[in-house]
Amino acid sequence: MDLQHRTNISKQLGPVMVFILINCEQGKEASIMEKLYSIKSIKEIQQISGNYDIIVKLEAITVDIIKETINWKIRKIDGIHSTTTLLCLPLSTENRQDVMEWH
Repeated sequence: MDLQHRTNISKQLGPVMVFILINCEQGKEASIMEKLYSIKSIKEIQQISGNYDIIVKLEAITVDIIKETINWKIRKIDGIHSTTTLLCLPLSTENRQDVMEWH
């Protein structure tokens, strides 16, 4: 499946939502969260415990905007060691097969 087809799928389904799990340097959680709040497409931020330190809910119109936000804004924040992205796409019976082929 080509990139144009993937972009069309995300437009058909409406806004794309992802949850980003962030592992960061100990003691930098507050400053990282402050920087995350300045990113427009971030809808919610919570400090968590366990293997990850912060979880972020991010919404955008296309997958490309999501990728740009993660790669060029979130991962560039000083003190972030790693991220794990959980992509959430609403599925209808009409487009379920197209989305499954995308993954």
